[in-house]
Amino acid sequence: MRRIIKVKYLTALAAAFLLILGLGISVFADETAPSFSYNYPVDGVTFRLYEVGEVVGDAFVLTGDYAAYNVNLKEKTAGETLAAYVERDNLQPIQTAVSADGSLKFENLSNKIYLMTGDTVVVDRVRWIPSAVLFSVPQIDEETGELIWDITAGGKYTREELPELIEVSVEKIWNDKGFENKRPVSVKAQLLKDGEVYDTVELSKTNNWKHTWKNLEPEYTWKVIEEKVPDDYRVDIEKENGVTILKNTYKKTSTPTPTPTPPPNIPYTGQLWWPVGILIVVGIGLILIGLIRRKRSE
Repeated sequence: MRRIIKVKYLTALAAAFLLILGLGISVFADETAPSFSYNYPVDGVTFRLYEVGEVVGDAFVLTGDYAAYNVNLKEKTAGETLAAYVERDNLQPIQTAVSADGSLKFENLSNKIYLMTGDTVVVDRVRWIPSAVLFSVPQIDEETGELIWDITAGGKYTREELPELIEVSVEKIWNDKGFENKRPVSVKAQLLKDGEVYDTVELSKTNNWKHTWKNLEPEYTWKVIEEKVPDDYRVDIEKENGVTILKNTYKKTSTPTPTPTPPPNIPYTGQLWWPVGILIVVGIGLILIGLIRRKRSE
């Protein structure tokens, strides 16, 4: 029996379900076992599945061991960013699968947000790097407005010929206009070699927030992450022209300083109040004198 539910409010729900990497989707529904099938051209590659969060309203929320990562899930590179931290911290997947005959499959999924990563392999001096995939179950069919519980996606990967040696560069950029005073004077970038910390460097104004590692062996997988994201910032990791960009975005909005309300016109401390009593006594006396004169005249 197919579990397909028509949704009238397609536009509202579309933002609530992730398939960040623009993957193709086919509809196959199974009442008891939602699944994620993935096409990949290289057989014998191990893929790992992590349950990283859930959709709450229109928000994408990291949960459990992943809640501590200040990763912006609305960025297109969120999958790769999160995958780098998961690899560094050696978090354990909930399932693994090995590609065979051009595909692989994860079954018995729940209504959650998942991250899928795969091993990088070298075949005949060609390196195959599978892209990290961040997705939610269910998905939504943009043409029909139906929910999809069994998802099929086309594989995304990088294929590159291996040179003798390679370089890895990193650059820190800040997205915090108006809050520049919140920046730390420096941050630390970590170079990962097959998921383990190989080297750590400090980025600051002194080196223009940039660094390049040279003469690295291409047989290994090299990634760059920020060691610790500064408080009140979120990190997004992307690659541009071969350079890893560590972008920190300030995540708190400014709170306008309230305009003080002028106090009512009351006497300030030290105000001399004794003339008030004298004036009251004098006023009463004048009234009495007026009454006596009036009585005598009668």
